[in-house]
Amino acid sequence: MFKRKIRPAQEEMTGVLYSALFLLIWYAGLLRGILTSGFQSSYMLFLAAGLIPLFTAVQTVRRALFYRRQREEIKAAGNVSRGRIVNVIMKSSPYEDSHHRTRYRRYYFLEAEVADPVTGVINRMESPAYSRPIHRYLASPEVTVYTDRTGWKHYMDDFQWKERKSDPGIFEENRVFDEYGTGALVCKVLVIIVMLFMLFHILFPGS
Repeated sequence: MFKRKIRPAQEEMTGVLYSALFLLIWYAGLLRGILTSGFQSSYMLFLAAGLIPLFTAVQTVRRALFYRRQREEIKAAGNVSRGRIVNVIMKSSPYEDSHHRTRYRRYYFLEAEVADPVTGVINRMESPAYSRPIHRYLASPEVTVYTDRTGWKHYMDDFQWKERKSDPGIFEENRVFDEYGTGALVCKVLVIIVMLFMLFHILFPGS
């Protein structure tokens, strides 16, 4: 089941765990240097530099929590309708990496048809962006659509998730490389293990 793993992109805390491990390694190394050779003025620069990823991580968490609260408020006080997912739209958003090269992030938007309870008119509503191809994890197109009082913001919930990723999906589509597959997960786990080993050797150099 994938229910707790896929949130809209604006609610994700991407990179926070890596930032936390990096900061532990960074400041553990500085602390070891201070304890070994005493405090030097040059350490001030490194202490200040460590605040940059800390600030970024805090902002990421604050942003994610803001949108998570907003979603819960809309679910509690907005309009609720049952709908059916009929389409998925993939959009690419350009960004500049640390080497000033243009890269692209993929985002996925679900489109659901919802019938007006009074007129019966079918309206199409679009979900927030997902950084993962959420449609590949769904076993059914049936969904609950929450709309805020302005009628502009929509959230989708109560998804019916596949038991296994290999189960049939809700759309017939060409198979493409899954950048969030098992290989990507293994790579992330290896990075975390390496960072933990680095931290261990900094804190316990004689071990």
